[in-house]
Amino acid sequence: MAIGVFDSGIGGLTVLHALAQRLPHADIVYLADQASSPYGGRPGEEIVELTRAGCIRLFDQGCDLVILACNTAAAVALRRLQQTWLPDYRRALGRPVNLLGLIVPTIEAATGVAWNEALAERDDKLEKLDILGIFSTPATAGSRVY
Repeated sequence: MAIGVFDSGIGGLTVLHALAQRLPHADIVYLADQASSPYGGRPGEEIVELTRAGCIRLFDQGCDLVILACNTAAAVALRRLQQTWLPDYRRALGRPVNLLGLIVPTIEAATGVAWNEALAERDDKLEKLDILGIFSTPATAGSRVY
């Protein structure tokens, strides 16, 4: 299984490094869309289209899983691509492929609370988190995913 790591710039190199350390024998393909970087000030539809194009490139290179290492792409495009594009794309490819982001794992790491627990008992769990600062692009902040 090949894993694709997609970012709009170079921040995803930290994700690439962590994956390479945890999965030293995995085939990993890194794609940075520096021609269109940064994504954060772009309209949502453009972010979705740029992200879709990056995913297609990685899937075409044989990746079975693409991880969106770009917070803006994950915040704005991930859910929509998972729900509206990926099912048809899987059928067209004739093989299973998947698309994941970093937002849920980031929230779990920051809070120490599993995502399904946080959803079930949101108010109680959030009170246990003192203060958390997040640097983000305007598009990520506007998505309100955090």
